[in-house]
Amino acid sequence: MNRIVSKLHPLGRSYGDFCTSANWNTQQFVGVGREHLHNCSHTSPRLFSSLPHTLPGPGEAPCTIHQLPDYNASPHDIKSLQLATYLINSLRQNNHMAFIVGGWVRDKFMARPSADIDITTSAKMPEVQRLFPNMQQLPRNTYRVPLGSESFEVTTFRGWKQQAEWDAAHMDAAMRDFTVNSLLYDPVHKVVLDFVGGVHDIRDKVLRVNVMPLSYQVDHNPHYFNVLKEDPLRVLRGVRLAVDLGMRLEAGTTAHLMARHAPDCSFRDKNVGVLRILRELLKLAALEGRRRGAFADALLLAAEVELLGSLFPFLQGEAQVQRAVQVQRLLPPDMPLELRLAALVQPWYKRGTQPSPLQAVEELLSDPSVPRVLPEHRACLSTLSRLVDLSLRKYGEGKGDSKREWVSCFAEPAVEQCVQVLAAWVPLDCARASFLEDMARMRAEWGADIREEEARRRSATVQQLRNLSSTYFGGPQWPRPKQGVGQRNGQGQG
Repeated sequence: MNRIVSKLHPLGRSYGDFCTSANWNTQQFVGVGREHLHNCSHTSPRLFSSLPHTLPGPGEAPCTIHQLPDYNASPHDIKSLQLATYLINSLRQNNHMAFIVGGWVRDKFMARPSADIDITTSAKMPEVQRLFPNMQQLPRNTYRVPLGSESFEVTTFRGWKQQAEWDAAHMDAAMRDFTVNSLLYDPVHKVVLDFVGGVHDIRDKVLRVNVMPLSYQVDHNPHYFNVLKEDPLRVLRGVRLAVDLGMRLEAGTTAHLMARHAPDCSFRDKNVGVLRILRELLKLAALEGRRRGAFADALLLAAEVELLGSLFPFLQGEAQVQRAVQVQRLLPPDMPLELRLAALVQPWYKRGTQPSPLQAVEELLSDPSVPRVLPEHRACLSTLSRLVDLSLRKYGEGKGDSKREWVSCFAEPAVEQCVQVLAAWVPLDCARASFLEDMARMRAEWGADIREEEARRRSATVQQLRNLSSTYFGGPQWPRPKQGVGQRNGQGQG
């Protein structure tokens, strides 16, 4: 059982002393004055030499302390936590604050499988690099630190206070996206520090956006600060987290702020970035593997916070949104993201009188960086477009297409998923079943020809690779290595 500590801290004791005391779980911890205390080292040598010598003043940095719930840990989980504890101890022994933060701590309170361990610290890049020379710098003051077979993302405290002070840890927690992701875990003393009420929100299944404390706004930043304005992608992340964690959005400030900043979260906004949006959508599509219909639920929630129109401008009107949601529920869980996005539009259209609706999705994914996240998106959309064209001629215009065209189409990549997308938009269940049976019949009837076409394409691909290899590695265009010293005139080096 989690023991919630009350909000009174015994005067004259530091955080390190408080955690190591025998009855830490019977009282609460928050400072009652700005007294400089130096009695930390004799009770917890070196580990808390910087935590915190200065206690918060009245009304500042209120913190509730919890125990981490019991959980079943695999050998890999135990090893990862041991390495993370070693990393944190290394930082603390050099006078830096450091905690485990984010999804790992949240998932323990929700009895969910844990994500990777992330660490937040007061140490800046040169100090982290001095302790871990093989670290890799990432964007947003984040560093990847390899330890053994694991690697950890270490982030410098957010905000304008990054020194090893209690207020700096509070500010780092308050500047994260949502309260449930702002819990700090101290693996040395095995306690969770909650500055923002994240544990309470986990128990109530409420997703609440963080709001900067008033004292920081007045003293350091007179303008209203909110984390969604800083990074509008957090609106989409909030939708994903609400669906993934089974939480409801806090109806007041959170829902208002998400709707307010939803227009800034779009593929056209360079400050957000196409790749970051696609990565969030990939995580959202991956939820289908754990719970069928998660993507459709996310679309409905995105519509509630006015995000859907920003992400997908081609979805206009409630009726179109509702139909797209119904189609998403019919798709199999392993549907690729690019085809899930293509399934947002009605593929059946009148040829010759209007452009293909799939062009809107193709324009959405036209950014040159998209193949870095969706390497097969062009092939998938091309296959779907070709299948739509053949189906419209066959069923809409009654024109008999040659067997060769259908065989060539059925040999395309991801054709089975494309058939599922097209069938999901057939309005009647009986007609949908008839369409699927017709597709299966043609594929079975022409199975030998389809396999022959697939083999021919594989052979052509292999031949292209051989030609490229011959051109760049075996042909005369490839420069010969220069003769080294001692190899001229046929003289080898003994």
